Formats: sequence, C-alpha cells, structure tokens
Amino acid sequence: MRSLHACGLVSLALAVGCGDDGEPLVPDGIPSDAFEPTYWTPAPGEAANWDIQLVAPFDTSAARQMYLVDLWAITPGGTIDYGNGETVTVPAGALTASLSDIKAGGILVCQVTVGAIRLTDPDAMRYPGFEATPPDRPTDPAANSVIGWSVIGDANTRFLDIREAARTGWEATMYKRFQHAKDIGCDAVDAIWIDRNTGDYGFPLETIGDQNDISLYYRDVVADLHAKEISAGYHSSTPIGNLFSDQFSATYDFAVVERCAEFDVCGEVMPFEQAGKATFGLDFLDDGTTDRDGDTVSDGISFSGGCLKAGLQMDWLHKDADAAFRPSSTYRMSKAECD
Repeated sequence: MRSLHACGLVSLALAVGCGDDGEPLVPDGIPSDAFEPTYWTPAPGEAANWDIQLVAPFDTSAARQMYLVDLWAITPGGTIDYGNGETVTVPAGALTASLSDIKAGGILVCQVTVGAIRLTDPDAMRYPGFEATPPDRPTDPAANSVIGWSVIGDANTRFLDIREAARTGWEATMYKRFQHAKDIGCDAVDAIWIDRNTGDYGFPLETIGDQNDISLYYRDVVADLHAKEISAGYHSSTPIGNLFSDQFSATYDFAVVERCAEFDVCGEVMPFEQAGKATFGLDFLDDGTTDRDGDTVSDGISFSGGCLKAGLQMDWLHKDADAAFRPSSTYRMSKAECD
C-alpha cells in the first residue's frame, strides 16, 4: 500500500516520519480532531499488567491486560491463501490452546518480524532467494535474493531487502501475514527488526532513493495495519533503535522498548509518551551473563530513581533473558533489577 510520500534522506535510514506527516490518515470530510481510530491506541498505563511470552517454556496462566506473543506460536493453524491457487499451510502453534483465554482477558499483541524473516517461518519459501542456509556475513546475498544477513546471535533470523524494487517480490506476502494476524484475532502487531543498522544487513543503501525506500516501507506497514483495523507497535530491540523513537512515534501507536534503563537512554523514547502513546519497557533481570562483545559485566548496574529515571512513565517488565522472552537475548548486559 502506498499512501504517503517520501520525506528525504534520514539518518541511518531508520526514520519513518518527517514533520507532521505521521498523523493517522483521516477519511475525507471528517475533521482531524473528530477522527476516532478503529484500532487499539493505548495510552501510558492503560495496559500496565502485561506479559511477553516468546520462548518456551510458555506460561499464560496469569490474567493480564495484554499479552505479547509470536504470531506463529499463537496461530491455530490452517492456510494462508495468496490467490491463483497458491497457499501456505500454517501449523498450529504452541500457544494455540491459550488463544481464547488471552482474548477473553485482554489485548492480544502478535509479534511479526517485519524487517526480517525467520528461515523457519511457514511462509519463508515465498521470499525470493529462500534457501535453508542462505549466505551470511561477510558473503554477499545471492543474486536476486531478498534474504540478507542474520541478526546478531540468531542465524535463523535474516534481514529483508526493503528497497522498493526488491519489495515487489515479497511485500504482498508480508501483508498476508498481517491479514492472518487479523483473522486469528490479533489486536495489534509488534513490528520487530525495523530498528536496523543500514551497514550490516547485506544490502547496500547507496542513494537517497534507497534511504527513502526504507522510510516508505515502514510507513506503508502502518497504513496496511490500520486499514485492517490492527494497531501498529514499534519494537526497539537495540539501543540504537531507541534513538529513533521520535521518528517512529509519529506513525506507530505504541512502542516496545528493550534495555533503555540498562544503557541509560530511556530519555530517547520519551516521544511516545509525549504523544500520549504507551511505551512497554523490557529490561533483563540480573543473570550474570556477558555483553555482545563477550566481556564479563559486573552485576549490579543501578539506576538512581529506579525505572522512572528519565521521568518516563513506562509500563516496565523484567524478565530472565531466556525465560519466554526473546531469541535475540544473546547480546545483553547483566543488571540488577530496578528499584
């Protein structure tokens, strides 16, 4: 879906909004101040009792206002129809039995790898260049492949080539994921791996047009989700991603932010709160592990003032890094739990 215009070269090609262009699209003839979105637009504190369950062993027994789970883990199975007789079979996920309980208790947020795919995703073979073990850094991706290098610490998750010419071969498949999310009852999509570093995913970004393509794609993602009446969430999984919250906050409805307290950059994600949008913060419990460079890190990183150090009224959650949290937990620094 293309509904917004390019807004120029952006730093690291991570920006998705320029100026005031990021407000929700308003139907003709309806005053902007009277527009009521048909999708979930959570305010800070609206879903403070929430949990994230991404890695087994899963536990969704507690009643929560919101659960964040993986799309493929919560799907009850079935097929995705691409037209012309093309379908993909989607097996039932490990959390299928929890779907009705989660929906009865609150909001279901489904995480979708929007800037990447996992090679084990049910629809992975529909992305040009798919193979079981595609080239990884420093080897260039195969010719005409849209499957790039892996995210750090997870060779199964591969960045996508999101330049406009490349997107023609896979964008419709991604939007079918969104429709599948809608069909199974997801209220929102947590869009992960969109806080990418432009120099480290296998595809060059050499022109202003290349940079604009990234901005347009992430805005088009929001437009497509909103058209399907699904809330759009920005997931910042790296400290770098936090720096671009001011850009993403213009279009996305809420944020899921990892490790901002650990790196003392919570002030960078303030724009979501300032826009009246919920910010769901994730930090790791102290577990004695190492950072991404392999150096042992002393336990007990402290935050004077606790988790509200930056004055951010974040809906905070602490998880053990490998307890139903995220597969990218291999790079992290150990820390003491916030006050």
